[in-house]
Amino acid sequence: GVTELLTRVADVPAATTGTIDSTGATASAFRTNLTNADNYWIDALIVLTSGTMAGQVKEIGDFANTNGVITLKGTQAFTAAPDNGVTFTILNR
Repeated sequence: GVTELLTRVADVPAATTGTIDSTGATASAFRTNLTNADNYWIDALIVLTSGTMAGQVKEIGDFANTNGVITLKGTQAFTAAPDNGVTFTILNR
């Protein structure tokens, strides 16, 4: 279940963690505290690790350095816009 997934995510050595800034957030695009170069996170997976949507996993389609904006790939979206302060882990980068 979700607890097992979150435990496994925590054990991934190359995982990157971050926090969402809900300013202007939608279910498929949102600001983060990440500061990597444009496009750095494309094709990686993002897993929400806190909040009511913890355990949801999506693929990243775009990343913009300005405001650390992640846009999910294609028609993918979380079930709602993530709340401010929600934490996440990025895998496969």
